[in-house]
Amino acid sequence: MKRTLRFLFNRIWMYDRLMIPIIAVFSVLFAIYPFVWLIVPKYIIDRAGSGNISAIVLAAIAGGAVAGLSVLATNFLRGNYRMRMNNVRYFLIRDLLRASLQMPYEMTLAPETLDEIHTIQYTVTNPREGAGGIILLLLQLFGGLLASIGLMGLMSTLSVWVMLIMLLIVILTFIMHNKADQFEEKQWDRQYPEYRRFQGLMDFSIDPANGKDIRLYGLFPILKSYAAESTNRAVVIINAIQSRRFTSQAIVALLDFVRDGLLYSWLILQFLNEKLSPSDFYLYTTGITAFVVFLQSSMKDMASIKRESSKFMKYLNFMDKIDNKIRQQSEADEQARISSGGAGINISEAPSLELKDVSFTYPGSDRAVLKHLNLSIPAGQKLALVGENGTGKSTLVKLLCRLYRPDSGLILLNGRPVDQYTEEEYHKLLSVVFQDAMVFPFSISDNITLQSAPDEAKLRCVLESSGLAEHIESLPLKEKTILLRILDDDGIDLSGGQRQKMYLARALYKGGSVILLDEPSAALDPLAEYELYRKYDDLTRGKTSIFISHRLSSTRFCDRIALLKDGSIKELGTHEELMALDGEYARLFEIQAKYYAEQSNTPKPEELEELYA
Repeated sequence: MKRTLRFLFNRIWMYDRLMIPIIAVFSVLFAIYPFVWLIVPKYIIDRAGSGNISAIVLAAIAGGAVAGLSVLATNFLRGNYRMRMNNVRYFLIRDLLRASLQMPYEMTLAPETLDEIHTIQYTVTNPREGAGGIILLLLQLFGGLLASIGLMGLMSTLSVWVMLIMLLIVILTFIMHNKADQFEEKQWDRQYPEYRRFQGLMDFSIDPANGKDIRLYGLFPILKSYAAESTNRAVVIINAIQSRRFTSQAIVALLDFVRDGLLYSWLILQFLNEKLSPSDFYLYTTGITAFVVFLQSSMKDMASIKRESSKFMKYLNFMDKIDNKIRQQSEADEQARISSGGAGINISEAPSLELKDVSFTYPGSDRAVLKHLNLSIPAGQKLALVGENGTGKSTLVKLLCRLYRPDSGLILLNGRPVDQYTEEEYHKLLSVVFQDAMVFPFSISDNITLQSAPDEAKLRCVLESSGLAEHIESLPLKEKTILLRILDDDGIDLSGGQRQKMYLARALYKGGSVILLDEPSAALDPLAEYELYRKYDDLTRGKTSIFISHRLSSTRFCDRIALLKDGSIKELGTHEELMALDGEYARLFEIQAKYYAEQSNTPKPEELEELYA
C-alpha cells in the first residue's frame, strides 16, 4: 500500500499539484462540520433557561451559517477534486497505452498477459476502483481521521475507559472488513479471466462484421449458451465474495449493537444519577455517535484503500515489467550501435537474408512450428514461400520482422545477426503486408502513408501501382475519405479486394528494401490478381522479397520457390526444377491444376503460366 500511495501522490504532484491543497482545505472543513452540531446545541441548551433569546438565536444562525458554508464548500471541492482525479487517471491510461504499444509483441502470445492487461486496464479506466478509487478515498480519509482525532479528545474528557472500549470495537470492525477485502483480493485473479472472455464474446456479438453470419446461421442460441457458461462461472466467484461480505457485515452489525447498547446504557445511568447535565448528556451521546461513525468510516476507507492498492499494484508491476523490457531493448540497441561502429543499414540497397537452424514454438504449446529451419535468400531475390495451412509460413514472416524471437538458431541480415541492428533501423527495411492487416479509422491517405504530412506525389504513385487509384478518384473526398464509422459517422468501408490493394499501397509507400507479402492476392479477383503479378517484377525491382501464397500457379514469377512442411524447408528451386523433382510441390500443383480445370471462369494454371512467361 505504501508504494501505491507514494506513486499516486507523485503523479498528483506531477500532473495536478493543486489537488494537495484541496485535500488539506477539504479535510479541515469536513472535520469542522460535526463540531458545529455538537457545540452549538450544547450552548443553546445551557442558556435555554437564561431568558437570553437573542444569544440563542444568534448562536443558531451562526451555527447554521458555518455548517451550511462548510457543506457548500466541501461539495464544491469534492466535485472539483473528482474532475482533477480524472485528469490524473487519463495520464495513467495514456501511460498504460504507451506500455501496451511498446511491449514486445511476443508477450501478447501468452493468455496470462492478456488477462493481466485486461485487469490493469480496469484499475485505471474505472473511476471508482484502482487508482481512481484510491484518490477519491484519500479526500475523505484525511478529513475523517482529523474529525476522529478531535472527537477522540472530546470523548476522553468523559472517560478514558469509554474511549478505549469504543476504539477496541472499531478496531474489531476494521479487522472484519479487512478479512472480507482480503478474500475479495484472492478472488481477483479468478474473476478477470472470466470477465475478459465474456467481454470478448460480447465484442464479437456486436461487431457489425459478424452480424451477417450471426443472423443467417441463427447463432444467437449458441452465443447465449457460451455467455451463460461464462456468466455462471463468474457468478460462483461473485456469490462466494458476497457470502463472505455478508458474514462480515453481520458480525460488524452485532458488534455495533453491543457497543451502542453498553455505551448508551452507561450514559443514561450517568444522566439519571445527575453526573451529567442535560447539555453534557446531549454532547456526549451525539459525540459518541459522531466519533464512531467517523472512525468506522475512516477505518473502512483505509481497508478499501488497501484493497484497491492490491489491485493497482498489478498496474505498477506490469509497468515495471514493460519498462524493464524497453530498457533492455534500448541497451541492446545501444550495444548494436557500438558494435557496428555507427554504420547502420543502407536501406536503399536490397539486403540478403538467412535463417540458420531456426526453431520456434508458441508459448503453451508442445508442438514446434519451425524445426531447425535453414533458408538463404540472396540480395534482390524474389522468393515464393508455399505450403499447406498451418505449416508456419506466417510465423516465419513474423520471425523475420523480429516480432517473435526464435527459440534457437539465428536470423542474419547481410551476414550479421539481426539482433546486432537496432529495432528502429531494422524495421525501416521492412515493407510488410500481413495476412491479418488492419484498417485504421482514419483517412485513406493516413491509412497508406501513416504520416501527418505525406508526400502527395508518392501517394499518387503507389495508388496507381496498387490498382486502387481508379476507385479513390470516384470518391467525393478522394484520398481524404475517412474509413469505418468510428471517428466519422459518414465513414466508408472498402471491399476485401480494395483493402488488400490498400495494404499493398501502404507497403509500397514505406519503400522498404525488404518486401514481405503474406497472401496479398487472397481477396483479389482473377483480373486484379493477374495485374498484381504482372507488376510484381517492377514493384520489387532492387528489393529482396518474400511472397506467400496458397495458389501455386502465382509463384511462377518468383526467382525461387520454397516449400515449407513439418516445420522445415522440404523443397527449394524454380518452378521447373520443382516440377521435375516430382515431389510435394508437384503433387500440390497438380491438385490445384485439376481444380482450376473444373472452374470454367477461372484462368487455368497453364494459362497463367503463359501470361507470366
